[in-house]
Amino acid sequence: MNSREHEADDLTLIRGYLAGNAGDFTALYERYKRPLYGYLNKMLNADRSKADDLFQQTWIKAIDQLPRYEHRQQFGAWLLRIAHNLAIDSLR
Repeated sequence: MNSREHEADDLTLIRGYLAGNAGDFTALYERYKRPLYGYLNKMLNADRSKADDLFQQTWIKAIDQLPRYEHRQQFGAWLLRIAHNLAIDSLR
């Protein structure tokens, strides 16, 4: 699967979730949980407790903002941007 097909799959899953299909969110979560957690863990110098907390906060914020997600960037990049901003705020 090329990245364009992967993006289309993400958008299809997002639209499905917003239409009420919880399984589509589960698929997005499964696809991005490892890269997201790895990013947070690295950014927070392997502070697993803080990474766990921000991991959850990132998904909560992403779910809240998902209806406003615009497909201008890849979902993974959008999700990591949310995580990055939350991590920066927590480090202040």
